[in-house]
Parts: sequence; structure tokens; C-alpha cells
Amino acid sequence: MLSPDVKKEAANLWDIVSSSGLAPSPFVALEQIACLIFLKHLHVLDIKRLKAGMPQIAQRTSQHDESHPSGQLSWWEDLLAQKDTGNHLTMVTFPLLRTLENSLAILKEHSRPLELNGLMNDAYFQLDPTKTEALRRLINSIDALFSDPAFDKHSRHTQSELFEHLFLEASQNNKIGQVCTPPHIARFMVSLLAPAPNQTIIDPAVGTGTLLVSALHYLRESDPDIAESSDLLVGIDLDHIQTRISWVNLMLQGVKSPRCLQGDSLLEQSSEEPSGALLNKQYDFVLADIPFGGRVPAQSATTLPTKSKDTNRVELLFIIRALNLLKPGGRAALIVPQSFLSGEAEAQVNVRRELLRHHIIEAVILLPGKVFAPYTNNRAAVLVVRKSMDGNTPATLSNVTPQTHSVWFYEVSDDGISNTYHKNGTTKTENDFQDATIHFKHRKLDPDTWQTNKDFYFQLQDDTSPDSVFPQTTNTVKRNAKRIKQWQIPVRSWLEISDFISKDGRVFSSHDGTGRVRVEYEKQMTPMLYLSDTLDRTLLKKDCIEAQNWSLELSRYKPIEQPLSVDDQSVIELIDELELIEKNILFSLSELRKNLGNKI
Repeated sequence: MLSPDVKKEAANLWDIVSSSGLAPSPFVALEQIACLIFLKHLHVLDIKRLKAGMPQIAQRTSQHDESHPSGQLSWWEDLLAQKDTGNHLTMVTFPLLRTLENSLAILKEHSRPLELNGLMNDAYFQLDPTKTEALRRLINSIDALFSDPAFDKHSRHTQSELFEHLFLEASQNNKIGQVCTPPHIARFMVSLLAPAPNQTIIDPAVGTGTLLVSALHYLRESDPDIAESSDLLVGIDLDHIQTRISWVNLMLQGVKSPRCLQGDSLLEQSSEEPSGALLNKQYDFVLADIPFGGRVPAQSATTLPTKSKDTNRVELLFIIRALNLLKPGGRAALIVPQSFLSGEAEAQVNVRRELLRHHIIEAVILLPGKVFAPYTNNRAAVLVVRKSMDGNTPATLSNVTPQTHSVWFYEVSDDGISNTYHKNGTTKTENDFQDATIHFKHRKLDPDTWQTNKDFYFQLQDDTSPDSVFPQTTNTVKRNAKRIKQWQIPVRSWLEISDFISKDGRVFSSHDGTGRVRVEYEKQMTPMLYLSDTLDRTLLKKDCIEAQNWSLELSRYKPIEQPLSVDDQSVIELIDELELIEKNILFSLSELRKNLGNKI
């Protein structure tokens, strides 16, 4: 966790950029800061190389300093010594960055400290070079804040958090929109997947890399040395600037050569291209905060199944792409727009039907709208999907039992960050993510365990460290849930025989649950009939998902919740009490009438 002092210093760093007008846009500022942090990283890397008797990489050959171990300044030291900082960055430092990959290629593969994947080949200095004083303050601030990135095991987490804190400062100060997935949501998604150290993860819309960084933190809990491997975490993004930022983000975590590459995850690419080779593989997990609302030419999505080629909605194409990237039995956690859950467009229904029929939807978890405020009022959900074991999408037949038997829904109202309540003079935060994680794992472990505990609300014990990163299943306490937050709905549920008895004695029944219906006339039986989707729905219970046009909208299925009075007494209980009082009054009146009658 970042200390308040460090957060203040990070805020001051961003203030230098925003108040002085150094950058034409906040996104440019973030990318330029990432490049400068990378330069500082090269400096620290070269210090370690020199100590190990290896040649310096980022050295300034035109200047000589006898006090320096190699006799030559590093690029970063050279930059700190300049008076005309802007001109030096434009004419010297960034041109050197653009040639760095060629310099590294000369080294033997085993001695290369990192792989750039072409990410610095088009790095140009884009801040205002005339504002020398502001640039010097910015560089000195980076020098102090990122004193030893990526190598000190005790500082890796802090360095990356510091880097991501700059994203939050940029968003809050400039209203440029959500530049990264909120870290607490990223940690929640990783906890749902619970990856093991030897399993592979890809984010096909990596952005600033927050999801992969959270996955790395989770993996380190089992294997502290996992950061040295660059093969387990893969990120692809269409935007080159975003990819560069995510690469630096993972580098600050100690990943030797982050596998973050620019590429279009929705296009079929040649395996000879670096990003194409990664997109043509399959992975154990997909983590993605998928783009919302965009459209691409439908014919461009050549890697997607036939039914999905009829749409150009980006969110639908990314969902199907996630399935393609998974190994059979692999799992994905995706942030999807609420419109996907309820949309009636044919393409939206087709994708939901495919997920439910041919794969397994493990969870639909609605996120609170305030999580993305003030950047957008659109709500989103976490969708957890497991790919079918055969890895293929079979022919769509109405008589095929859906792979997903029932869907577990959870509605998050308290995200553990925004809402607080006071108790004994302290502030404690309700955390639905903690509760949702426990119930999700109960359901995967054993349906009976979930059923037994579904009316409880789980939270961390009061003495649990507030620095806990991921939702935990240990050190928890439970109490009776005050609100209905979760429910489970069958995908297909047939009406009983008694529901179809007609006046002429004809009975419709679906005994085997496959969509086949037997028609009986008293003791005579006709052959099995195979019904169309339209006719099938007339035989389904109206509250199952298939009967609701495969909708995953939580409000359609949420149980009716009895409102509570201020003292937690239900309205029904109050009505019962009033009814009893009224009966007593009527009884008393009746007795009074009898007594008066006897006296008259």
C-alpha cells in the first residue's frame, strides 16, 4: 500500500505536468512519463550489470566521467546533468531510445536484459521542450520516486502501485476517462480465476496492464520468483501508447521481458508476426476489461465463429475472441457492459445462447455504477466463463441440453472502497467482493456448501490486516445477510405434466429434459417429437433463462425482497401483528356485545 506521503509526491509529479501545460493531452503525458521511468530503469539495470562485470547498455558515449564505474555516464545521468533539458530529450535521449532495440540485438540472447518487441522504435519526445524548469522538476521527481524500480523485492509492489496511482491522478484531475481497470476490481477478477504459477494468462485488450499486474501479484503469493518468467503473462492492445505503458508497468514489477505487444486481437494474424504468434496460441485464462460500444467491419473478424460474423459490435467480438484464446476447460473473467446481459438484438442473443448452450457460465456479477463514475454512468458486470472440454462449438440443436445448467448471479452494491460506516470511532468498509468471492468458491466446491451458506454475509475479521490485497476465504466471519445479493437460476426448466393436462385428455410431458416431448392420448402414445426453439419456449417455465430469450439481466430473476423497518422487523411481521390486534379488538367487541345483551 502506498503511504500518504508517497501518494502526495505522486500527485505533485502529476501537478507538474498538468499545471505547467507540458503535454498536449493527459494520455500523451502518461506515455512520456512511462518513457522517462523506463530510462531510469535502464540506469538501475546498468548499475547492476557493471557490478556483475557486464558492459553498460544505456551509456552516453560522447561524455566521459572518471568518477563513473565505466568512465561514461548513463543516459539518465547525462539527462540530469543537462541545462537545456528539452533540447537534449528531443535531439539525444529519445533518438537513443529508438535505436536501443538494434543495440540489444547485437548482444547474445542469454545476455540480453530485456526484449522491447518494437515498443520503443517510434518513441518521440512530445512534451513542450521550451519549458525547461518544469521538465527539470519532472525528471528530478521521477528520479526521487522511482529510486530503485523492479529489483528490490520489497519495492516491486510499491513501484507499480505508484505508477498506477499516476493513472488515477490523471483521471481525477483531467477527466479523461477511466485509464485503467480499478485495481480492487482487477484483484477480485483474479481471485475468481485463482491461477496457479504454471498457468498462462492473456489479456487481449491489455490497456495499461492492471489486470496482468494483479495476476502477477496473485501468482507471487505461491511462487515469489514468478516475476522472472515472461512466458506466463501476455498482453495485446491495438493502441501502441497503451501497450508501451503496460510494458513499463510489468517491467516495474520485475518481469524481465514483458510480453506486451501491439496487435489487433480481433483480426486473424500471421503466426510469423510477434503478436500473431501469441494470438494463435491458447491459454489457461483470459482476463480482460473489454472495450464497450465500438464497432468494426464485420468482415474483419475472420477468426470468429460463423454466428458472430453477423455482428460488428466490439464487445461481442471480444467475448467470442476470449473463447477462442482459451484451452479446452480454460476460464475467462471479462468485464462486459450491462447491455450485453439484456440486449434483444439478434447478435447479442446468439452470443448469450452460445455461451449457455455450449460452454459454462460460472457467474454473472453486476458491478455498482459508481465504480466507473464520473467517467461513465453505464453499468458493467464481471462474466466468468469456462470453455467446453472438447473445445468445439457443436451444431445448434434445440434438443441439446445446455452445458450451463444454472447461472449464479451476484449484485455488488458496496465495492469496499466508496461506502463506509462508523463503529466505535473507526471507519470500516463493507466489501461485497469479499462476500462474493467466498460464495463463488463455495458453489464451485460443493453446491450443498453454497446452499447451506447462501443466507450469510462473509467479511474479513476486524483484526485482519487492511493491507490484504486479494479477497480471502480464511480469517472471515459471517453474519445473517441483511439484503438479497445472490441467487441461482436454471437455464432450462420444463413445466410439469400437470401443467399441460387439457380438457380432451391430451398430456404434454418432457420426461428426459432434452427438449423431446411425448404426446399422450390416454393410453396411446405417439412417437417422440423434436420441437423448434419457438415451440420449445411454450413448454418451458417462464422464469428460466431459456424462456427469457437467454437474458442474463439480473433484475429479471432477482427474488422479491421484503423491505425492512428501521428495527429490522419485516413488513409481513408488522401486518401479522396488526391482524392479531384487530382480531383481539373484534373479539373484545363481541364479548362486550354479549355482556350488554345479557344486561338488557
